[in-house]
Amino acid sequence: MHDDEEIITRWVIEGVLDHLEEARRFAGLDANAVVALADARTRRWELEGRLIYPSYFCPSSTGWLKALSAMVMRGRTFRILVEEVTPDESEDGEVVRSVARLFPKMDEEMLGLLRAFSAADAERVSDLSDRIATAFRRLREESSITDF
Repeated sequence: MHDDEEIITRWVIEGVLDHLEEARRFAGLDANAVVALADARTRRWELEGRLIYPSYFCPSSTGWLKALSAMVMRGRTFRILVEEVTPDESEDGEVVRSVARLFPKMDEEMLGLLRAFSAADAERVSDLSDRIATAFRRLREESSITDF
C-alpha cells in the first residue's frame, strides 16, 4: 500500500439476512442496502447478509445506526465489523486492507485476569476497547439520531 492511497473506513453489520432486511425497512434504507453473503449461513441454515456504511445504498450514518438499533431492540444476533478498503481497478473495485470485529468493552475484572498473564496484551485490549468506544461515540454524534 502506498502512502498516497485513499483509505476508506466502512462500518458493517452482519447477521441473518431476514433480520437485516427487517432492520433496513425500519431504518427507511433502500431495498438494495442489504447484501446477501454468498455462502454464509447460520447453524440453522439461515442466509446471512451485511449492511455497509458508507455505501451507495447506505450513505448516511443515521440510517446505519437506525438499522443497528432495530437489531438491538429486537434482540437479534449480529456482528459489527470495521473494514479499511482502498479503491482498486479489480472487478470488485476495492481491496480490503484490514478487518476488525468489534466486541463489548472488557470489564475491569476480566482485564485484571488478563493482566495476570500478560500486562502488554491487557493494555493493548484496553486501548482498542477505548478506541472502539470513541469511534462509536463519534458515529453517534455525527448521526444525531433522536427519533427512536
